[in-house]
Amino acid sequence: MRFTESEKNALKKPLGELWQNSRITRTNLLNFLGDCKFIVTVGDDTTCALVRLKITPTISITDGKTKRSNIKLTKDPKYDPLLVYLRDVRIPEYKCKNPAGYITQEACRLVTSLIQMRKPSKIIVDGEEDLLAIPMFAHLPKNSVLVYGQPNEGMVLTRINSAIQNMAKDLLTRFYQKE
Repeated sequence: MRFTESEKNALKKPLGELWQNSRITRTNLLNFLGDCKFIVTVGDDTTCALVRLKITPTISITDGKTKRSNIKLTKDPKYDPLLVYLRDVRIPEYKCKNPAGYITQEACRLVTSLIQMRKPSKIIVDGEEDLLAIPMFAHLPKNSVLVYGQPNEGMVLTRINSAIQNMAKDLLTRFYQKE
């Protein structure tokens, strides 16, 4: 399913608490997470930020790029914690294709099955991972936390509730009807 420009623009508003980079500390994140047992990160910078603070997501979704630049080619040491995490063979890795501006059925099925498994996993996307937050919002259990990047502003932390789930399910239903 492909998103229109107006639909993508509507999704630019944070669906949770927007945290400026200065607020993102291990203590602040742990306080927000509380006893949350299911943490999902979407995006390389977001996953890197949590891993750097020694907070390992239950599921991470990355594409190996930040602002369209390949992380491995940047040789920026700030990505070292992410690269170590991605090489960790103890956490299973799953791959899917998902072109920019789309949510493929393959990616949606993978997201749903990994949520049901409730085991640590890494999703590596060939394409773009950003919109995969939507099926995560739709299918994560209540009180899970999804963390994603808000370009040039910080990170958005979303505690999953019925309103978020319903909004995401509605979006997914409308897009699948367009196919």
